[in-house]
Amino acid sequence: MILSAFLGPMPGRAASSDTPARFTYTLAAGRVLDLNSTSRVTPRCARATPASTAKASSSTQSAAASRPCRRYQAKAGTSIVSVMAASTCTRVLGIDPGTRCLGYALLERRNGKLKLIEAGVLRPDPKQPYARRLAQIHTDLSTLVRRLNPDCAALEAGFVGINASTALKSGEGRGVAMAALAACGLEVHEFAPATVKRASTGQGQAGKTQVARMVALQLGLNHPPQPADATDACAVALCYFTRQRVGLSR
Repeated sequence: MILSAFLGPMPGRAASSDTPARFTYTLAAGRVLDLNSTSRVTPRCARATPASTAKASSSTQSAAASRPCRRYQAKAGTSIVSVMAASTCTRVLGIDPGTRCLGYALLERRNGKLKLIEAGVLRPDPKQPYARRLAQIHTDLSTLVRRLNPDCAALEAGFVGINASTALKSGEGRGVAMAALAACGLEVHEFAPATVKRASTGQGQAGKTQVARMVALQLGLNHPPQPADATDACAVALCYFTRQRVGLSR
C-alpha cells in the first residue's frame, strides 16, 4: 500500500487555521481503508468475522460503537481523497475557457453580498502557433491567479456540439485552464452550461443576452462586464455561490 498525505497550505497560499487537511490514499488490490483511522488499513481477509468479533474485548466494542466505521474497497491504484473540515470559498475565480480568448471574473462575498472585484479576458497572440497560444494561456492564467489570490475556481464544463473540431479545441482550452488552476493549488468546480444559465436566470436554455442582463442585476452593475467572455465568467462564478447556497442576503 502506498500512503501519501499533504498537510498544510496549498502551494503559493498563506497558512491559516481554516486550511483543510487533504489526505490522498492509494490502495493496493484487496485492501480496505477505514477513513476514521488512517493507520488502520487491513487486507480483506483480515476483516472482522462473527467469531472474531465475539472474542473482542469490551473496550474495543465500546470504542467501535462510539465511532462508526466507514470503509472503502478499491482496486489497485485507486485513489480516495478526503478533505477534512472544508470551508466554503469566499473569493471565487470564474473562468470561461477558450483558446483565442479566456474570460475571467473574481467574485467575493462581503457582508452577505456578492461583489465583483475584477473581470476581463486573456488573449494570446493570434499570430503564434496553436501550441504556443495554449502555453501562453497557461502562463498568463497562472500569473492572474497569483495576483488575485482566489480561494477556489469555477469552470464551465465542456460539451459536444455539432462541430466536432470546435469541441476538440474547446476541450484543449479547458484542459490548459484546469492544469494552470490546479498547478496554483486551487480546487476547481465544474458546472454544465445549462446549470450556469439556470443559476443566473432560472432557465437552462436562456440566451446570452438574458444571462448578461441577470448577471448585472444580481451583482448590482449598471451594465454587464465587457466583453461577453467576461460576463460568462461572472455567470460561472455566480453559479458556484448559488449551488453552494452560501449565506447571501436576498
